[in-house]
Amino acid sequence: MIQLRGTRTLVAYIMTTALRDRLFLAFLVLTALAASMAVFIGGAAVVEKHELSVVYVAAATRLILIAGLVMFVCFHIRRLFESREVELMLSRPISRTNFVFAYVVSLVVLSIVAVIIATIVVGAVARPEPAGLARWSASLLLECIIMMLTALFFALAMTSAVANVLACFGFYVLARMIGLLTGIAQTTPDEAVLLRFVGWVMESISVVIPRLDLFGQTAWLIYGVGGEVGFMVIALQGLVYVPLVVAAAVFDIQRWQF
Repeated sequence: MIQLRGTRTLVAYIMTTALRDRLFLAFLVLTALAASMAVFIGGAAVVEKHELSVVYVAAATRLILIAGLVMFVCFHIRRLFESREVELMLSRPISRTNFVFAYVVSLVVLSIVAVIIATIVVGAVARPEPAGLARWSASLLLECIIMMLTALFFALAMTSAVANVLACFGFYVLARMIGLLTGIAQTTPDEAVLLRFVGWVMESISVVIPRLDLFGQTAWLIYGVGGEVGFMVIALQGLVYVPLVVAAAVFDIQRWQF
């Protein structure tokens, strides 16, 4: 019971920090600006005005959410260590494992609120089918959760907030491009030894890197829902990667010497 109370207190503290940093207000303002720009760009197009607006607002909203959430986690965790607040938190009746789990719960809640804001803005611009918007929002939520938990892991493993952010962005770019890279690797001629080796490395990395290029597909907003295979692959990646990165974060915080 004491452990549970301490976890709830930590979750409330994290949510209060997000509100104090105006995180949700920033998301609302930036996504609204992205939507306005999308409508303006779409209006200037000669053909497919609506489709261009949808593509722009969906891509811009995704980048805003991922960048904002990742930077919030990295700088928030580093601030805790620099101010030694983390030592005060762990001196209370809460284990290091529960400390990580409290952050996991908080980051999931933050992702849900951020995706709700994005869904309202994108839905107002795209006016998609409900099923397509729901699938886009669900995949974006899973993408945000994966990136926030990855940011949590890097923030616990590294001592520089800037390095943490850059590592997260590098991971995100790689995860967004891994499908393209593995596709190129599979079509590389056998006589190109160096390229085949690089391709083998890319295929090996793809085993542990989520295919984020499958998440948040704009086609769902424009054309509606297609087959179930793509979304099932996304859900399976979340079920595999989320527990893996949480376990890595728990393992990493156990090594810390306070």
